[in-house]
Amino acid sequence: MEQNFNLIYQTSFEKNSFLELQKYCTNLISNNPNKIFKSLDFSTTPEKLLISIIQSDNLQMTEIQVWENVLKWGFAQNPGFPSDPSNFSKDDFNSLKNTLHQCIPSVRFYNLTSKEFFYNVVPYKKILPNELYMDLLKTFLDPDSKPIDKPKPRKGTNNSSKISSHFQKRLEEVETEIHESTTYYSQETDINESTTYYPQ
Repeated sequence: MEQNFNLIYQTSFEKNSFLELQKYCTNLISNNPNKIFKSLDFSTTPEKLLISIIQSDNLQMTEIQVWENVLKWGFAQNPGFPSDPSNFSKDDFNSLKNTLHQCIPSVRFYNLTSKEFFYNVVPYKKILPNELYMDLLKTFLDPDSKPIDKPKPRKGTNNSSKISSHFQKRLEEVETEIHESTTYYSQETDINESTTYYPQ
């Protein structure tokens, strides 16, 4: 089941009947985000799933790690981008802005340090909403200023989630469905290939 966790998690977002499983998986990921962010198929993570993770108050990551992984995902959706944003064209910035449009509101920029903001966010200022960027700039330059809407720090803890028997069963059921679906498709393909008519 461990090796199919990402597939199970993604599947939980496809059906309303898996809403409870979806919430559980999100909590599990919050305690062990590397299951997603360090996985080989992170680049194919659906946007909805990524947003669900970075919205979590209990996510076990610093905010700079969240931002770096959001950027990593954005770059993966736009292969061919220069690695250095100083070499971006106007179209590059616009493409990345459109890609991350739904993700950016879930990044808690106000919880970054001024150094992190300067080196990791300012180079990408063109993909941020102008009002947000100007308020962040004012906040980091003037400690006495009040941000428009400063989110609370994440409450991530080091407590590992234990899989209850109920959710263990649900995870196994979803894994079985995925396996059966894959097997059926494979068998159908084999049958079609074996019955293909080849002229003599």
